[in-house]
Amino acid sequence: MALTVASAFNQFDENIKPGQLTWNKVYERRDAVVKALQSAFPSTSTITYKSTKIIGSLGRHTASRPVSDIDLLTHLHVDSDLWNRNYRDNSTDFLYRVRRSLNGASTVRKIGARGQAVRLFYVDGLEVDVAAVVKYDSGSYGIPDGSGKWLTADPVKHENHLNEINNRVERRYKEDHTFREAMEQNAQQPLQFLPPRILGCSHL
Repeated sequence: MALTVASAFNQFDENIKPGQLTWNKVYERRDAVVKALQSAFPSTSTITYKSTKIIGSLGRHTASRPVSDIDLLTHLHVDSDLWNRNYRDNSTDFLYRVRRSLNGASTVRKIGARGQAVRLFYVDGLEVDVAAVVKYDSGSYGIPDGSGKWLTADPVKHENHLNEINNRVERRYKEDHTFREAMEQNAQQPLQFLPPRILGCSHL
């Protein structure tokens, strides 16, 4: 039994984090999707596969149980002529091209495009959202915005910044995020009534 507020929060944090079996399934599913992406976008294609990274709460290691989806940031390189002709001003067509290609390369029966990502539906409920992006010369990424245009963002840079903050506050920043996500999942409503000083009481 936890004897202090800090130890109680530490115990709670461990209880709500995904276990090793969940992580094993996450990595297994990521690898299966990567294999399908590599098949769908080979080096000989006008769109070629470059890399995939787990992002979102799993990527930040702030996820809480139960885990219902995996967010994958997938970098695809588009041939410059194809980009200028078809996709530079139409991210929706790009997204649907990704969906069609995955439909032909994946064994998953149900694949849909949902706004900014392509979703692969699995019978066990652990879905995969593929956020297919293009990389600009600036180093930032072009991400479909859901309306046909492109958003410019850098999720990798954001994650590195969060890690820096987390290290400066003795890894409590991510614990607070995990706690907030777990409470929101269980309460089915945002924790707007809890100020940061309450969420940060595990620092005491």
